[in-house]
Amino acid sequence: MIIVNVNTVRSINWFWPFLLLITGFTIGFVLFFSAALYHYEGPDPILAIFKWRIPGIPFVEKLYHSLRVYRYARGSILLSLVLALVVQGFSLLLFYFITSKVTGTVPPFGKIAVIFPIGVTTTAIPITPAGLGVGHVAFDQLFHMVGLDHGANAFNLHALSQLFLNLTGVIPYLSLKKIPLPSLASGES
Repeated sequence: MIIVNVNTVRSINWFWPFLLLITGFTIGFVLFFSAALYHYEGPDPILAIFKWRIPGIPFVEKLYHSLRVYRYARGSILLSLVLALVVQGFSLLLFYFITSKVTGTVPPFGKIAVIFPIGVTTTAIPITPAGLGVGHVAFDQLFHMVGLDHGANAFNLHALSQLFLNLTGVIPYLSLKKIPLPSLASGES
């Protein structure tokens, strides 16, 4: 979306460092997953990197070995990535619809497509539960930066819609809770 909306990105001066950071993480993500999911002939050359004494390497090594388990299930990983992108796309469309209703105008889709991922990412900052407050301030400021109003209200309605959508998971939970799980006695095999 950022590439398609270059004019919006160019008008926001502070966005370039974030763009470089996002691009670096994306390239690193793709390279790391490609290395983990590749089937090497002979010994795995990436394992030599994990012998370096750098802070954080043990965590990355655990992640790498966990991903190596899925190297023969690439179709499942691709399917899960596609489903994640579809869900994120629908979430963006929902936010665009909410924004158009809250502001009373139809804002340019490009502006919403650029600020929505940034605003949602800021809610992951663990200052308050569920990013409430942080998300309100972030979306309010992001909306002002692109010339829109009511960013906190749009975020509030989006958070409520996500809450109600996620509450539907209580139905299968409660229905499955009534079904007793089979117990394994120590003498059975």
